[in-house]
Amino acid sequence: MSKSKINNVKATENNSLLFKFIFAIVILIVYGQTLRFGFVLDDDLYIVKNPTLQNGISYIPQTFLHGISEHFKGSNFMGYRPITMSLFIVEYSIFGLNPTAFHLVNLILYFLIAVQLFYFLQKLLSNYNSYYPFVIVVIFLLHPIHTEVVANIKSQDELLSALFALLAFNYFIKWNHVNDKKNLILSCLFFLAAMFSKESSIAYIVLFPAMLWLIFNDTILSSIKKSLALIMMSCLFLGLRFVALKDVFQGYETSARENILYAAKNINEVWATKMEILYHYFFKAILPSNLSWDYSFNQIPVVTFSSYMPIVSILLCAICLVVFVKNLNHNKEVSFGIIWFLILLAPTCNLFIMNGTTFGERFLFMPVLGIILILTFVVKKFLHLDSTLSPFKVNKYFTYGFILIGSVFLFHSVSRAADWKDNFSLFKSGVISSPNSARTNVALATEYMNKAEKEMIPQNRNSLVDSALVYFYKTVQIDTAFSDAWYKLGLIHAIKGDNIKAVEYYQTAIKHNPKNVFALNNLGAMYVSLQKPDAAYNCFVQSFKADSINEMTITNLTVACSLLSKNEEVIFYGNKAINNKIVNQKIYLNMANAYQKLNNLQEANKYQSLANTIK
Repeated sequence: MSKSKINNVKATENNSLLFKFIFAIVILIVYGQTLRFGFVLDDDLYIVKNPTLQNGISYIPQTFLHGISEHFKGSNFMGYRPITMSLFIVEYSIFGLNPTAFHLVNLILYFLIAVQLFYFLQKLLSNYNSYYPFVIVVIFLLHPIHTEVVANIKSQDELLSALFALLAFNYFIKWNHVNDKKNLILSCLFFLAAMFSKESSIAYIVLFPAMLWLIFNDTILSSIKKSLALIMMSCLFLGLRFVALKDVFQGYETSARENILYAAKNINEVWATKMEILYHYFFKAILPSNLSWDYSFNQIPVVTFSSYMPIVSILLCAICLVVFVKNLNHNKEVSFGIIWFLILLAPTCNLFIMNGTTFGERFLFMPVLGIILILTFVVKKFLHLDSTLSPFKVNKYFTYGFILIGSVFLFHSVSRAADWKDNFSLFKSGVISSPNSARTNVALATEYMNKAEKEMIPQNRNSLVDSALVYFYKTVQIDTAFSDAWYKLGLIHAIKGDNIKAVEYYQTAIKHNPKNVFALNNLGAMYVSLQKPDAAYNCFVQSFKADSINEMTITNLTVACSLLSKNEEVIFYGNKAINNKIVNQKIYLNMANAYQKLNNLQEANKYQSLANTIK
């Protein structure tokens, strides 16, 4: 090897080390603050209150046989993500419920993604100076749309999916260059791991042959043939997922509250609203402002084609198509950027498959790379840059633009990441960014109510109650059929001591959802305090029909039956509880009292003794 080539290799290696150091610093500057954050949002569902994690590392093989929500009745999410769940189990087994450790894992995964993305871009842009991949990775790391994924522990599924997918691409490119079967096997395994981390990773299967065709100049047929092993991996994944989830009962159906498309009444509204949602994905990818954890009913409303957003979205799609075709022979990286963005967005943007949410920033985590690729090459062409030279050395405007965009993104990402500190700050920011979402309003109202219940100073307590009421009332103005919001309105009025209003709102909650167990139980309890045992009994029976193994319901039923001297029913419901391994002192005491009234002293003494063992 010549001396000049040796020097070039050393310079590249030194740059690579420097770049990795900069990636780490960028991540720490933006997301180092998350190490002080707690569990928020769905972290409760998947980590804090997930009994699967308590089974320990030995349970990991079992995660491949079940959905990720196997322990949660009524979930509308039948996910199959065994590697994500396995990682949660490992973290819990080592660190317990220490959020700092979980957040640290997020940062490590994000750094590994940055490194693998840099390697991927170096291979993809082999004729470009290494500073181009560096610039793209830095902008990617700083992009504010990523704050939801990196700052939210539950989103380790997105991070794992991205990391494994990039590893799959890197080994696939190696195999394509040197035809070493070991690299193909590793690529297949990493692609399978990406799908096991998050199902939407299956969309990458389109990008492997697309990359060979667009970037490495293979024919379409040859590109597909070379991708056959990966296609087989996707089929294997779908088969395993089907086996794991085929017996899962989806007890909760997605409604317009989660996905606005369920409120569309005709084909005009359906497709106009779909294009409106796609418009928001385009907009947030390019101008990531007013970010929120939720965009559900009615932040993004149902529209028709008389609205401008669907039309703009269609025009953007048309422009993408024209640019894609126009750059097939020159600047193929632009065409690849377009297909990368649209293909990775396809499974989650509601355009072809309706999912459980209207819009989610996390769904842009990897697709946004396509937009960054496109914009980088638009700038390169506009400034007439030589791709073989460092853009920082040959054009000061590129440097100024990079510093400007980087600084804006840095400031916005640091600020947005801070919102994920806890539920209260997250929900408060959500109401600001998504003021028309019923879920953002009810979430913040609930946080105020929870704070009010813990507050001991009357003046502060009243202030918190008033704040909660403001957002509860706003919630039911946005979504008049939101049963849980009406129930919580009843709850907050009960806290205030306004029983008349509490009863009214509990009744409204039940009207909108006759199976609202919480509203039924609270209304029943209210009737007990108002000395209306018959009305209370009817509420508890209705609640039992809705959920026959709810401890609160069965306990309340034994109380109401005892008040009404329905002694046989006390014993019936008490035995129901015991058969379902629901035991508490109240149930035993009511059963003891019922048996005593039926002159069965032996059983009465038995259950009195059992009650005495529970403190």
